[in-house]
Amino acid sequence: MKQSKGNISTGLLAVMKVASLLVGFSSAFALEICIKPVQNTYPEHYLSIALTKKVERAVLESGNSIGCGKDSKELWVYVKDLNEKPVAYTAQQRVSAYSLSLSISLKTEEVEKTYSNSTVYFQESGGLGNIVRRKAIDTIMNVIYPNLINDLRQLKSNVVKEY
Repeated sequence: MKQSKGNISTGLLAVMKVASLLVGFSSAFALEICIKPVQNTYPEHYLSIALTKKVERAVLESGNSIGCGKDSKELWVYVKDLNEKPVAYTAQQRVSAYSLSLSISLKTEEVEKTYSNSTVYFQESGGLGNIVRRKAIDTIMNVIYPNLINDLRQLKSNVVKEY
């Protein structure tokens, strides 16, 4: 019994060492990206916060690192368009549903990528409110997110190919 427990813990220790080596190896080739503040000319402050968090997460998930060192690649984030249109009304002629369209752009020195999507959100009482608009922004960001990761991975592979 003690023999098998020792083998299991030794095997677990070996797996942990290999995992730490792989993490160290992958971070050695990680591209350091300096994310510049979001350029948002629209009066929706939550959009800047949500966009910053999503871009940071996508950079890390793509295998890159975040930092503004001497050799880092600068990444500018722009809100190109935020459009909100009423699409449904209540019996009292109040807006009950909106179509929210968002277009953002990520730009480096070499390439610029634009991502766009839209969604519909509902105001239950026909009034105004930020919570459902914020959820709609989050929904759009979740749809755009996989494309962000893929493009940031390609950015990393393009830099590695240059060497």
